[in-house]
Amino acid sequence: MHELAIFQLRKNLDVLLGLIKNLTEEQRNWRPSERSLSLHEIICHLYELELHYFRPQTEHLLLHPEIPLPEIKTEDWRYVKMYNSRDFNVTLRRFVIEREASVRWLQSVDEKLWEATFTDAEHRKLSAKLFLMNWLNKDYEEFQKIVKLKFEYLNNIQYPKFKPLKYAGHL
Repeated sequence: MHELAIFQLRKNLDVLLGLIKNLTEEQRNWRPSERSLSLHEIICHLYELELHYFRPQTEHLLLHPEIPLPEIKTEDWRYVKMYNSRDFNVTLRRFVIEREASVRWLQSVDEKLWEATFTDAEHRKLSAKLFLMNWLNKDYEEFQKIVKLKFEYLNNIQYPKFKPLKYAGHL
């Protein structure tokens, strides 16, 4: 199971790069509301999660399951880490480098370590496999946000009077 998840984490680089290919700076920085993240900020957030959350937390769980995980609050990273002041292309390259490093590291993990578990503050038994699946799930959540933002940009900026047609299967 974890081999497929690791493979998919690597393939998700191609998906991400396809989703953001040829976007203008305006498209990367546009957001539908002040509370929303822009595509630029989503890429910065993915980079920070890769570097400071998923890989370190998974490594900690695999190598030190008896020690509680350090608490990491990501909610304010957008402001604290000044996402908008960063160069988009540099951040994207850094994310790609970190994701490739994560995949190499994950592929090197001893098979037996994937059974590692720990009990969290709510007395739930959590496994390393669960962390890996949440890492993969986060990719998919961020891809959904990117697709939605791209559509909202077109709908609000390029085609503001757009009304979707009804078709079979349309909700």
